[in-house]
This record gives sequence, structure tokens and C-alpha cells, in this order.
Amino acid sequence: MREKDIHYFIQTLKAYFLSLTQEEIVINIPFLKEPENVFPLEWNSLIGISGAAKGVVFFSSEKKLLYHLYKEFVLPEREPSPQELCDLLGEITNTIAGNMREFYGKDFLISVPITFVGKEMGMYIHIPRPLFVFPVSWRSFYAFFTVALEQ
Repeated sequence: MREKDIHYFIQTLKAYFLSLTQEEIVINIPFLKEPENVFPLEWNSLIGISGAAKGVVFFSSEKKLLYHLYKEFVLPEREPSPQELCDLLGEITNTIAGNMREFYGKDFLISVPITFVGKEMGMYIHIPRPLFVFPVSWRSFYAFFTVALEQ
């Protein structure tokens, strides 16, 4: 990823969370990571990228973040099921990856999100290097967005 790609991704994250929560999120300093242990937290989603760029977008979240987003912005009157939290997780990842299409163009193709609980996905997926990890915090909750693209 080029520097302008990183800046665009940060702006995409900020804009999405601001539109959802009406609050700023904090994006800490991005860092590079090897493909091992790409899911640092228990609730995870990934989207494959093909076309103009090839790679993946990951979202790894603590359950508390998803729970509070659900309770405040989806259905505050009831408790979310694990499936509903996975749906929210996939929707966040899908929206972020979809919004990246504005930058990369119509040939930036995204897959359906794969969501799972746990640190192991249980399947093989090619992950290009390097992986750029964007630590995100909202209120007292945190998550990680990871992007790995070959262009």
C-alpha cells in the first residue's frame, strides 16, 4: 500500500464511524504485521479483494465494542444474539471495504464477508504482504482493521 492508500483508508474508517456513532474514533499509529495471528481479538470478519487490487480486509473486535454498537445504534430494546453480533461485524467490514471502492474504482471487487468467533478461521486464505494494521478505539473499546493489498 502506498502512503495515499493508507491516508484514504484512515479517512474511510473515520467517516464510517462518524456517520454511525456521531462521534470521532481514534485511529492509533498503523503498523506492519506478518500474516501469522492476524486475528488478535475474538470476533472477526474478513473480506477478500480481487480485480484492480488483490488482498484482504480484516476486522478484529472485542465483543464489548460490537455489543455497545448494537445496543446504541441497531436495536437498543433487546439483547443481541451471537449471530446478530456476527452480522453487525460483517456489515461493518463490508461497508468499509465497499467504501474503499470509491478510491480504487469499479474494478475493486469485494467478496461476501466471512465472520467467526475465535482466533483461528479454520481455512486457508492467501494473505499478501505487508499487512497494515490500524488500531481503532471508540470510547473505551478497541478493534483492529487490517488491510493487505497487492496492486
